[in-house]
Amino acid sequence: MAELTEGRYKVDITAGALKVAESRIVAGLLLKGLDAKEWTDAVVKRNVLQARSASTATRLVKLIRGRLETMGADLWKLVRDGKGRLPRTLHSPPPSSTAR
Repeated sequence: MAELTEGRYKVDITAGALKVAESRIVAGLLLKGLDAKEWTDAVVKRNVLQARSASTATRLVKLIRGRLETMGADLWKLVRDGKGRLPRTLHSPPPSSTAR
């Protein structure tokens, strides 16, 4: 999870991948403005991420939510509604159009 602490980011580098499908689900939950109880219901009880365990689901949401909360609602909509390569473009510069 990326977390701003005293002007520095704390990053969970062990989680690795972008997790596009899960990011889309979490972006949708963020856009709904859920309270803590509703987050727990969605993540643990309804298992919206289809994780193997409640602890895995909780860890994934903490990671993904931490990444997405550095953005605003407009970008959450792009992540939620994106097709194909859209989420990747949020993290990588576009390829150069000029040949070398």
